[in-house]
Amino acid sequence: MSDAGIPLDTLLGWLDHDPDRFERHITDFPEDADRLDLATALPLLGERLRSALIVPDGVAEQVRRMVQGDPAKRDAGAVLFDLLGTTLRTASLLWQDEELS
Repeated sequence: MSDAGIPLDTLLGWLDHDPDRFERHITDFPEDADRLDLATALPLLGERLRSALIVPDGVAEQVRRMVQGDPAKRDAGAVLFDLLGTTLRTASLLWQDEELS
């Protein structure tokens, strides 16, 4: 464990303004580098996930038209909507404080 649990903001400040101090600290406490990597990666991951989950306008109507009248296509469309819904529900659980649009 790091000495006194250095806050991530402090580590980021050292990284930006005092890289030598940051390097000495990380040499002694490599777990803080892992903490910093994780903390800085999560917002990027969240942004990429939100971008990937944007549903184009009119896609539901396009799928309905494509599967209309064909039972096999209708079943495939239902599976597709179930998968998309599961993905959206999972993402909303991961980022409960942020609204997915």
